[in-house]
Amino acid sequence: MKDEYKDFWKKNLPHIQPEGIPLFVNYNLKLDLPDDLKQIISKRKSSSKLDMNDFIAFDQVYDNYKSKMNYLILPEIAQMVFNSLLFLKKYAELHTFTIMPNHIHLLMTIKSKHSLSYIMQNHKRFTSRNANIILNRNGQFWHYEYYDHYIRNDNEFYSIVWYIINNPVKANLVTDWKQWKYTWINNDILNEIE
Repeated sequence: MKDEYKDFWKKNLPHIQPEGIPLFVNYNLKLDLPDDLKQIISKRKSSSKLDMNDFIAFDQVYDNYKSKMNYLILPEIAQMVFNSLLFLKKYAELHTFTIMPNHIHLLMTIKSKHSLSYIMQNHKRFTSRNANIILNRNGQFWHYEYYDHYIRNDNEFYSIVWYIINNPVKANLVTDWKQWKYTWINNDILNEIE
């Protein structure tokens, strides 16, 4: 796949990438889904869009989903994915991200004319290959699709920053977001919110 900028494309979900606008991106491991998630996905497929309430419901189920396949909780895999996300600075201004046991939240602004599709495909391919080597397994590591949402204003931007950094707290992994080893936040944003 070429790194060709498109402001709109569609797989199962529509993807909109306005140039120079922050994007909230979420993606998850390929898992055997519980019935709660299957119902949300079924609703999404029968509807023309996935709204933020659907996303929050989906995320809450993932936060509480216990599985032996929650590979991102393994330090060696989490650190490898963490480093790969930092590598994305080549293509985007990273604002914040957190790596949960089975999914990732990422807020970034893609640099001029780079493609979200290209960035995600390469990041997922690299981390999938390396995770499978670490786990001594074969097969699909990531779910093939991802959810993205472009940010409309500063209030939404900071709400999503807080949503991302507090996700490990909400999932009862830590009591303070600063305790979660796999959360990263840009220093400029950190200075603004503290």
